[in-house]
Amino acid sequence: MDLQSIVITEIVSAVTVHSPKRRRDEMKNRPSYGLSLCMDGGRIVYTHKGEEYVEDRAHAVLLPMGETYSLRGEAEGDFPVINFKVLYPVTDRIILLPVNNGEVLVKCFEALQRALSSEGNRAKALSLLYEMLSELSAQKTPAVLAPALRYIYESYASPDIDNARLAARCNISEVYFRRLFHAALGVSPKQYILSLRLQKAKRLLSEGRFKISAVARECGYESSAHFCRAFKAELGETPSAYRQKHQIYNI
Repeated sequence: MDLQSIVITEIVSAVTVHSPKRRRDEMKNRPSYGLSLCMDGGRIVYTHKGEEYVEDRAHAVLLPMGETYSLRGEAEGDFPVINFKVLYPVTDRIILLPVNNGEVLVKCFEALQRALSSEGNRAKALSLLYEMLSELSAQKTPAVLAPALRYIYESYASPDIDNARLAARCNISEVYFRRLFHAALGVSPKQYILSLRLQKAKRLLSEGRFKISAVARECGYESSAHFCRAFKAELGETPSAYRQKHQIYNI
């Protein structure tokens, strides 16, 4: 479908949904259209009109207004969701959208959230949603990379993951794999895996349930020191400082 032909009349909300493993839900008569992305290694399977649609780091979904569907969580993760209304009907089915450069989409989503928090920036929020739809309409991941991407989403926290293993999954040489991956996703496999690890680390730090050493292990780092260096190099602050700023307190 042509995403760039959608005429948006209102952005209802923009929220990040934490979806646990083994989650079971049903959406009845969805009140608006929704664009849902996966920030990390999460995985949701939607069932709608007898068809299954899998949302993960490599696939976003466009959720239809007025429809009823079920969903189950197959892997824990965070899912940015934008709910919006349109001038003309778009689809009565779930649409699966390939994602190459998830980082660009997440940054747009975060900027959109900030714009929505200010009444004077509603137009900016609309422009960012159009930008996301444009980005999604242009993205196509080569089929040969699919086995490597699946393995990355399932095993990105494993310290054993490397280019040789990923290339072998695709039955291509390591040199060709690195070149093809960078051309398709705009970053190296190493940087892509680092991004997934840091997304998970930020979530675990915000939840506050684990010590820094445990977060490091959960995210695939051999030591707390290595984790802290990598985290600060990418985000400009230590894991402890990030936790102090972003910890979620349950009341």
